[in-house]
Amino acid sequence: MQIYWTKINKIIEETPEVKTYLLDCPEGFTWEEGSHTHFALEGFNAGDKPNRSRIRHMSISTLPHENAIGITTRIREQCSEFKTILKNLKVGDEVAIFKTHSNVPLKREDKNVYLLSSGVGLATFTAF
Repeated sequence: MQIYWTKINKIIEETPEVKTYLLDCPEGFTWEEGSHTHFALEGFNAGDKPNRSRIRHMSISTLPHENAIGITTRIREQCSEFKTILKNLKVGDEVAIFKTHSNVPLKREDKNVYLLSSGVGLATFTAF
């Protein structure tokens, strides 16, 4: 399994509770629209077993040609250990991404495509 350590290059405050983290695209890292990845914080692999409280599945909200990996998430005032650490990260801090995959392949056959979401999956859909 390839683990890519990369830096946060921009943090966008979409709303007071929603932030988008734009990550540098590591050399050799590829993804397709609609992909998700394991997004991990420092220390997740420090012991004998992975510290799962420092790993989350996150949808990638950017397209490969944008040359940045976008992760958008809501961080409430009362939040998990993962989100507490995430909200305190700054531009230049490192995070890990690995096991990137897509469950939403989209065939474009010169037809209009309509995607409906009630919130879940919305970040995935923005990449289409």
